[in-house]
Amino acid sequence: MLIDECYNLDENNFANSKTALTRVSLECTLKYVVENTNKPNGKPIKTSNHFNLAFKDRKGNPLTFTNFEVLKTKFTELITDVGIKKAFENFDIQNPHQIIHNYHVAAVPANAKALCDNLIDLIEFMLQDETDLLNSLDLTQL
Repeated sequence: MLIDECYNLDENNFANSKTALTRVSLECTLKYVVENTNKPNGKPIKTSNHFNLAFKDRKGNPLTFTNFEVLKTKFTELITDVGIKKAFENFDIQNPHQIIHNYHVAAVPANAKALCDNLIDLIEFMLQDETDLLNSLDLTQL
């Protein structure tokens, strides 16, 4: 399981790798949840206009990639629990992006560990029972 690999990776010797796996773990889980969680009407929440810019350009054409910055922001907007919402808002995916794609930037072991440690609450929230998850989201925005 990807999350086990992420948590078991030694941040002192593999800080960049731990940072990369943390971001990938969040993105994979988030995309899975948005694509596979159904609204009360049975349609996936992904089909809501709320998530359009994560999957389509401004003209409505499908993107060849998922815009995870937008996806995370739009998902976070739906969360009703203030503590969980803050945890999502504070989980920065741009800093890991720079570390992953810019060889001039390196991860600090303590930051890699902290980023990874903060991931578990987010994943637990996203992977809770679907009914509980839906009850934790403001569905009026969908």
